[in-house]
Amino acid sequence: MPKISIIIAAYNVGDYLEQCLDSVLTQTYADFEAIVVDDASTDNTADIIQQTAANDSRITLVQHSQNLGLHLTRKTGVEKASGEYAFFLDGDDDLAPNACEQFVNAMEQHPVDILHFGITVIGENGIHDDERKAFESFNNAPTPDSMGKDIVRDIFDESRGQRVDWRVTQRLFRTDLLKKSFASMSSSRLERAEDGYECLVISSLASSYRSRKDCRGYQYHYGRGVTGTNQISAQKYGLFCEQFKACFDAAQIYSDSHSELDLQDCVDGYRWKATELLANDLNVRVADDEKKTAVQSMIAVFGQNIT
Repeated sequence: MPKISIIIAAYNVGDYLEQCLDSVLTQTYADFEAIVVDDASTDNTADIIQQTAANDSRITLVQHSQNLGLHLTRKTGVEKASGEYAFFLDGDDDLAPNACEQFVNAMEQHPVDILHFGITVIGENGIHDDERKAFESFNNAPTPDSMGKDIVRDIFDESRGQRVDWRVTQRLFRTDLLKKSFASMSSSRLERAEDGYECLVISSLASSYRSRKDCRGYQYHYGRGVTGTNQISAQKYGLFCEQFKACFDAAQIYSDSHSELDLQDCVDGYRWKATELLANDLNVRVADDEKKTAVQSMIAVFGQNIT
């Protein structure tokens, strides 16, 4: 059994995936498996994975026959994972050479269910350096260690100030916790706000959490994928609204079916915080002449009371 399972979600990331996989294969810590889940890519993503796997048995290719979205791609990876610990790596990001060594050393110094590590942020596609630095600073801010119900409440409960981010790609997990958590999650397509939903479920089932933001071997390329401030149409914004609502609904279903966890305040906090992000997209990324149409789309999805 490998020490670490690296679960890599890959969809049409052919321009970046070779760099990602090279960074995995050159780790100073060699006791890992990398499960690369190709979500029915239409570019050369699968070819790159196949070629890399043919030369290194630590790389495993899993292919979806149809595109299922990021949440179900992660779910597939979790099901295949066999390591003691696991973390998620997006196919358009990569790792510093000593990332896995950092993570394992930090976990073995103080074993916990969830180790929350830091990130190195690399700006892409015109992201201003001030924005990059602000994003990096926020995600590397120290957070308190916690136990039991405090883990999920520190992230989502508004009364606690929502001091901890919900980025699932910024955590090393015990794999048995991940498997239990994803088995409890929706089997429906979820995107955009799926991180928050996944983090809520995982954190609600965890017993111990520790922050080690000095471990910054995960190299996040801010501005690739769906991040950043590139302009979007009102039509695309309407799709974002639908995607957010699907995640909110999944969180509510989970809370309702696990009343013993007393998660309603956390679900409400998740919905509120995510809606703030959605409103920011409206203000920053939708052109002024399309804002009215975008607002109408938002109301159509959420109703008059969107929070």
